[in-house]
Amino acid sequence: MERQLIQDYEASMEAAVSRLKANNLKQAVELAGLPGQIRGFGHVKLESVRKVRARWHALEEALTASRLERPLPEKAA
Repeated sequence: MERQLIQDYEASMEAAVSRLKANNLKQAVELAGLPGQIRGFGHVKLESVRKVRARWHALEEALTASRLERPLPEKAA
């Protein structure tokens, strides 16, 4: 499970970085911090992973949806 989590996290972060815009930075930062919320051993860890996965999928959907929105205009220097 732990190895799969690492692979999934790396893929998810690569996708998030490719979609990164000013309007989804908050979601990308939250996504990056999710592994820190996985704690415990045995059944405690499994429950923690279940909760994190639910939020993880919601954030991935938000990042995908924000990619479809019009990007914010660049600020003039």
